[in-house]
Amino acid sequence: MSDQPNAVEDVRHLFQNIFAGEDSEGKSKTKPIFVSFDIAHGSKKGFSAIGVSVLDTRCFTGSTLHEFKNHGHSLFWTHTYNFQYGSPGVKRTQKRALFDGDAQKVSARDRTRLLEHIFFYPMDEDVTPCCQSQSFRPFRASGAPRSPSRVGDGRSIIVVGHAINSDLRSLSRAGFSIAQVAPILAVIDTQKVARELYWKDDRSKNVSLKDLCTLMGFHPTKLHSCGNDAAYTLIALLSLASRIVGKEQEGAAARDTLEELVQITLGLARTAKQKFKAMRRDEQDVKDWMEYLDGKNV
Repeated sequence: MSDQPNAVEDVRHLFQNIFAGEDSEGKSKTKPIFVSFDIAHGSKKGFSAIGVSVLDTRCFTGSTLHEFKNHGHSLFWTHTYNFQYGSPGVKRTQKRALFDGDAQKVSARDRTRLLEHIFFYPMDEDVTPCCQSQSFRPFRASGAPRSPSRVGDGRSIIVVGHAINSDLRSLSRAGFSIAQVAPILAVIDTQKVARELYWKDDRSKNVSLKDLCTLMGFHPTKLHSCGNDAAYTLIALLSLASRIVGKEQEGAAARDTLEELVQITLGLARTAKQKFKAMRRDEQDVKDWMEYLDGKNV
């Protein structure tokens, strides 16, 4: 094999740098944000929807499983924005949304502002008290623009996608460049990483997102919904990274942290309806147990 850098080595170096010096307050301020996105290609002239799943690396560097569970916010922030779908389409997307995600309709005339909102995060944005992670919020067309006067005004981002080139071309056709909005630390294609890690002799192999997730040991649900696809792509990257950095002894702690983060996030992969049903079952279980105890005390 060539000594030239490849996708697997890029991921290794990226995560080594993310975990390096994680206890330094100065370095914590420069920690990047993962921005995973997926586009629904509705037509040649544009796209009908974009899903985004965002993860601030501040929330998991130096964390333990116990600390993960005590965060005051969802570690993954996932959202879907529909341009061409009517209200019924948005409602269908909302019903399918996982990971505490949601969907909203956005006018095509607000597309550029929305894309700036997705990819640009100011240095002085509100942060969460538990880990100083970015506070992510849905796009508001009526809100004040937050696009940068200079690219360096924003936090560094790591752009993630599965077969990402087609999505980047869609952005380009829409007249949008991520590099003109935010400082890009890396662009990662999970399909390319998977090929180089598991199919070294077949670099042209088409690895679907579903197949990649299955290979990583979990089974995705409700795919082909932009927000869900973006979230599963990011989870797959973390799972790939845990295997890549974990091959070396000094990467064991990072591997364990990434694996814990993956498992906790997968536990949130339920729709709002599924979560409501689970809550009702829990309430009924408590009620049944209390009635049982009352009967024992008679």
